[in-house]
Amino acid sequence: ISGGAVLFTRVHNRIHDLDRRLDGVELRMVESFVNKSDFNNALDRMESHLIRIEQKMDEFVNKPCR
Repeated sequence: ISGGAVLFTRVHNRIHDLDRRLDGVELRMVESFVNKSDFNNALDRMESHLIRIEQKMDEFVNKPCR
């Protein structure tokens, strides 16, 4: 029984190590597909659009009722 537990623990540790290594590879792949400056440019554009939408909503809410 103890041999089975040792074997199970070793297999679990190997799977955990492989999972951690795979996570690192995935992160490196994502970094190579979208560089930081492109992401920041897209984020800035989205933020400016959201600010314009917010301003329009504020204007709509602040209109007097008829």
